[in-house]
Amino acid sequence: MDFLRAVQQRGFTLQPGARASFTFRVAFKARQRPRLQPGTTAIDISVVQLPSHTPIGPVPEASVRIQVPR
Repeated sequence: MDFLRAVQQRGFTLQPGARASFTFRVAFKARQRPRLQPGTTAIDISVVQLPSHTPIGPVPEASVRIQVPR
């Protein structure tokens, strides 16, 4: 899980009550390590304070279920 500290979105400051939306594209290679196994999993999204990576709010903040086909 070496991706946990990888910055996926550059840091920014929101004023109280402000909102921001982002769209990310996720792609998997046909041959990768570790191999994907058929089944259901999720991509979890968390909001953290930088540079400490201290969570802000619930962890995960959102979770997107994905299905890996057989």
